[in-house]
Amino acid sequence: MPFISKIQRQTDYNRFPSSTPIVIDNGASYFRIGWAGETEPRVIFRNIVQRPRHKSTGETVTVVGDHDTALLKHFDCTRSGPRSAFDNNVVFQFEIMEYILDFAFDRLGANGSRVS
Repeated sequence: MPFISKIQRQTDYNRFPSSTPIVIDNGASYFRIGWAGETEPRVIFRNIVQRPRHKSTGETVTVVGDHDTALLKHFDCTRSGPRSAFDNNVVFQFEIMEYILDFAFDRLGANGSRVS
């Protein structure tokens, strides 16, 4: 699934041993993910998802968190506003939460074979 984001993907994921825990702060407003032992999270973004369609191809893309608003001129956002996975601070929309977690691990630099 294509992501649109201005958050760069981390490149040093393989440098950490598999025994190093990944720390996740899944707040209702912001999502933070990083490595245990570091003072700051590696990736921080707003905990929202938008799924607009490309105007010319009709392909649906996933926009997670903060994004470059100039890119959205190429997408039809009339049917898909930003959505949160939370309702009263409890995860309610599990499909949206899955998009957020996929995005977070992608930006952390994880490849599917090593995440456990």
